[in-house]
Amino acid sequence: PDLVFLLDAPADVLQARKQEVSPAESQRQRETFLTVVRALPNGHVLDATRAPDEVAAEALRIILAHLSRRMPNAT
Repeated sequence: PDLVFLLDAPADVLQARKQEVSPAESQRQRETFLTVVRALPNGHVLDATRAPDEVAAEALRIILAHLSRRMPNAT
């Protein structure tokens, strides 16, 4: 993929939103995802504790910056 986004939040916030796994497993998964995404040259970690419109605006900024780097320089 050209860009990878991780919507990140502390494990207790994730656990409050969705209890499909134990709190310890939520923390383990979060740490693993952070490690993987931070190691990617095209990886971006977005703070999902912020308002949805703020997160979307940050993602849009990253996408537009990425697309502008792909455009050839106008002469």
